[in-house]
Amino acid sequence: MGEELSTAGMAGAWCIPTFEEEYTKTFESIDMFDPTPTPQGGQQATTLLTVAWAASATPTNKQAAAQLVKALTSKQGMWDWSKTNIALPSRQSLLDRPYYNDQPILRKLASFTDGGKPFRFGLHHERLHNTIMSEVEGALAGVKSPDSALKSAERLVNNNVLESN
Repeated sequence: MGEELSTAGMAGAWCIPTFEEEYTKTFESIDMFDPTPTPQGGQQATTLLTVAWAASATPTNKQAAAQLVKALTSKQGMWDWSKTNIALPSRQSLLDRPYYNDQPILRKLASFTDGGKPFRFGLHHERLHNTIMSEVEGALAGVKSPDSALKSAERLVNNNVLESN
């Protein structure tokens, strides 16, 4: 691939351990935008894909189900899960720990939460997502400028997704 450079999107911390363990050379060369590029006249924004822990409304053992959710969402439970590098904690106090000073990729991922907006599934989700991501991929590949890609995504969403229903 040309100069052995490529651009990719990362949909969360969950892929970092795989890169680190199975693609060490690639992992060592990974860098991320810091901060995320912002279109002229725009504002920084990042789509946040989150995970939630919940118990069934009709668990066999209500007490055990409640204890599990409390354990996973407690400060210590969240830290136990986060330090596997599979997910970032939602608690700022955990992100501020010195642990992340030695984890530059995770630190940069965490910085993307500034201006973050939660990703919400809803009406026309698949069509909206596919339309927008197709245009974003064009910008990441260098086929379109970020401004052109976002304007195109806006036009396609307004004309092809929202008006067709």
